Amino acid sequence: MENIYALAKRSPLFSGMDEDAFERLYTCLRCRLVKSCKGEVLLRQGDEVRDAGILLSGEAQPVSVSLNGALSAMPRLKAGDVFGGVLMSAENAASPVHITALSDLTVLYLPVGGIMQGCPRVCAPHDLLRLNLLRVISEKFLQQNRQLQYVKLKSVREKILLFLSDARRAAGANTFSIDYDRETLAALLAVNRSALSRELGRMRDEGLLSFYKNSFKIF
Repeated sequence: MENIYALAKRSPLFSGMDEDAFERLYTCLRCRLVKSCKGEVLLRQGDEVRDAGILLSGEAQPVSVSLNGALSAMPRLKAGDVFGGVLMSAENAASPVHITALSDLTVLYLPVGGIMQGCPRVCAPHDLLRLNLLRVISEKFLQQNRQLQYVKLKSVREKILLFLSDARRAAGANTFSIDYDRETLAALLAVNRSALSRELGRMRDEGLLSFYKNSFKIF
């Protein structure tokens, strides 16, 4: 259990909890620990969301595909990240994303019923877990709202500048890395991949920035 706690405590869902509180929740909620292989699907778009998943190790990629086949990308999931938490409290809610393992990974699943229902032991860790879940949901909402701002902008350069400005602010430095490859970044900004690459090249040639793969430096 100590090893599980060492990984789980990086998640915002367990913020403020010590190992004893975590062990009580793990037993009370009847959590599941699942290991998945690279390429395995963790959640299918349209599936009913019954659990919150916490990535303990490895990485996963969530994407959403529209009816016309358009791809919408989201930030890559890393150790400590939560998925399924936003919709798990909604009855019969279908997942809007498809999540695939990018590497061998381990996921801790917490059942919706156990989190949202009152704890028969009236334990403080259970109340803290619900509060932490609310914070996670709020942050997800703000993240999705920001993505809409990228889509609304008309020019490719405006979209890139706003996205990189946000990434620089989050990193607290002019040099930073992002969680997207070119294809998923183009999908996030709702632009053509070739147009994205061309505009990045122009901005580099103009001395506005430099980049190598997913690393950027803003001048």
